[in-house]
Amino acid sequence: MPVVYTILQNRCKDTRRFHPSPEVVELVCRASGDLTYKKPKFRRCMDKYIANGLCCKRGKVLTEGRKAYYESIRRKKMEAFINGNRKKIKIFKQQTFNNVFKTGL
Repeated sequence: MPVVYTILQNRCKDTRRFHPSPEVVELVCRASGDLTYKKPKFRRCMDKYIANGLCCKRGKVLTEGRKAYYESIRRKKMEAFINGNRKKIKIFKQQTFNNVFKTGL
């Protein structure tokens, strides 16, 4: 998700008032392939974003419980990514290692 956020932020000209259009948000999220964006909760949030923009009726305080929950989601997604790309990571490490010795560093 941080990658999607960074892409969206880079698309906006004025980052002080970061508010991409709903179409851009949906396009970038759909292109990411992350299953989180296919869930009903995301659709509800997008519908609210389309209707109200950046308006937040009830802000949420980041409690220790919420922080732990979001960290667990992040950790699980990272582990799934690493497990799914273990071969690519190994090849990349070998190439990097070989390139270091080729250049004599």
